[in-house]
Amino acid sequence: MYSINKVWGKLGKKIDFRYWQFYKKLGMFNASMVPENLYVGYIIRTLNPLKLSKCLQNKNHYPLLFRELKQPEVVVNCIRGVWYNAGMEVLDSKDATRIFADVDECIIKPVSESCSGHGIKRVKIDGRTDYQTLFDSYGGNFICQKIVKQYSKTDDINASSLNTFRINTFNVNGLITVEDMIFRHGQQGSVVDNGHGGGVCCGINADGTLSGWGYDAKMKRHTVAPNGVPYMDIKLPEVKILMDFAVNAHRLYLPAMGQVAWDLALDENCEPILIEVNLGWPGVIFDQMANGKPLFGSRTEEIIEYVADNMKYLQWKDFLGNWN
Repeated sequence: MYSINKVWGKLGKKIDFRYWQFYKKLGMFNASMVPENLYVGYIIRTLNPLKLSKCLQNKNHYPLLFRELKQPEVVVNCIRGVWYNAGMEVLDSKDATRIFADVDECIIKPVSESCSGHGIKRVKIDGRTDYQTLFDSYGGNFICQKIVKQYSKTDDINASSLNTFRINTFNVNGLITVEDMIFRHGQQGSVVDNGHGGGVCCGINADGTLSGWGYDAKMKRHTVAPNGVPYMDIKLPEVKILMDFAVNAHRLYLPAMGQVAWDLALDENCEPILIEVNLGWPGVIFDQMANGKPLFGSRTEEIIEYVADNMKYLQWKDFLGNWN
């Protein structure tokens, strides 16, 4: 308890030691493991002010905010019931439906509240598709994108899902660094890679080696990928491309954010492609379980001191709203 108090006591908040008991049972005790209650309650709210983050992570805005970053090709974008094409030109509903019907398959995403993959659908377009019911289910705010063809190495691990890298960048005191990364893949037959959607989260190091294990949402530990290869034998050195991409993107597009959890993929040409930006509640537990080490890495003390110094600027309205 002394070592935990020494690390986290600077925040002046009640410490719940059950978080460390949980990690200890997994054989990965470290006093610097980030407790989710302090993270959600104070840390992420200080790093990423709600009044800024809520708008910046809206998927409708990706084509505008991140214009120069490669993203999945937009089929149609629906904002407050108004249709737009990939160039953000207004469409009438007939033209939007025609464009939608011209693709064989696509991904439809809600623009927010998609935590853990909620509401994200892979849709095959055919003559039986009930477009109106599908569109209405999103309440006039969604984005439809073409399927991404992924890099051969990630496709080999599980071909049914787009397998992504969660890259956590931290921008504190003028320095942006990557302190935590995980590789996520779906299980055989699954179209999503998110842990809560049935996928597996594996830790990954800067040299591309995997941690040797992964966890799913049921806390089941996996040591072998869907293709039958042990995680300890898989290496994806291409992750360095994504690390550089994430640091540069954080600097250019989101300098007001203290933490950005980037969901990135490698396309068929091994080029980075932005899938999602997570600012409100990026997550703690899966990242730390998958890597067996603290989320804030070498900057734990610096980040805690920054939050301790800046929590006083939080206002009551910073504690309202959800964090998806």
